[in-house]
Amino acid sequence: MPDQRNPHTGFGADAHPAASSAGQAARAERADSEFPLEKEVADGFNDIFGALNSAVAVAEDMGPLFRQAHEHDIARHEDPRNGPEAEKGWNV
Repeated sequence: MPDQRNPHTGFGADAHPAASSAGQAARAERADSEFPLEKEVADGFNDIFGALNSAVAVAEDMGPLFRQAHEHDIARHEDPRNGPEAEKGWNV
């Protein structure tokens, strides 16, 4: 686990690939004032935070989109005609 007291730990190649948006937000907010970073590096953290938030927004829309696009298939699975065994006959 990275040492939270060391601002350099986790900022490089050893950073966890699934960094949370909340953690990235904290780094972005604190990067300018608390860490010994050049402005362009702090700006990079702000860019990462924005990209993560955009990805989260798109991901949140995927569940409803998937369900809408596959509405008929899902309905047959959740409420099969004449029972599950009969419905399997159409799975070709």
